[in-house]
Order: sequence, then C-alpha cells, then structure tokens
Amino acid sequence: MGHLYVLGIPDLQFVLNQEDIAVWELFLLNHEKRYEKIHFQVTGDEGCYTFNDIGTCNGPLDTVQIDFEDNKVKFRKGAASGKEFEKFLFYMLTQLFVRIEKDRIQFLTTPPVKSVKRLNTRS
Repeated sequence: MGHLYVLGIPDLQFVLNQEDIAVWELFLLNHEKRYEKIHFQVTGDEGCYTFNDIGTCNGPLDTVQIDFEDNKVKFRKGAASGKEFEKFLFYMLTQLFVRIEKDRIQFLTTPPVKSVKRLNTRS
C-alpha cells in the first residue's frame, strides 16, 4: 500500500458539487506551458469518489479520492519516490483546473503570488 496524503477542506461541499464530478474534465499546465487533459476513470460510492487510471501523471499518482462525508481529498502515491511524489503533488495542485462545461470552470488552483512592495514616491 502506497503513502497517502490527505488534504482536509472543511467546506468541501461548498467548493465542489458531487453531481458535477461525473462530467469533470481535468487539465494540468505542463512544463511547456500548455494545458494537457488528464484522462481518468471515476467510481462513486455513497459520497466518496475515486479517480483511477490517471493518465498524464506518468506514475507518481496512483489514485485520488474525494470524500464528501469526511471533507477530505486523499492522494495515494504511485510508483514515484516520496520526495518525487511530494514535488509532483505540489506542482499538480498549483497548476490544475477543473472544467465542467466549455463555459464553466469549477475551480482553478494557482501558485501563491508573492506580494510586491510598492515604492512610496511621496516625500
């Protein structure tokens, strides 16, 4: 059994809609700065959805489980080493967006933006 990384989201049901998961399209911004569609199979069981056979991720990620009852997203490590997986997971979480329909994005994750200090031009 691989390592499990858990992301707790207290208001998960307000962020995600269970009925939309079946029609999700997932995209990942790759190193060439192009969005690449992630292929997967999803299975559902009483408020818990598991993404299997995840393409594009090249082995570091085995499964992703969204558990609406526990308000958690669980990432199971695949064939990568621990450090490789952590690096991949951080990269994936900062470069992912989920689209449901052509004109509707469910959510978008981006890396934290560093604040820029403005110079005061007044004397």
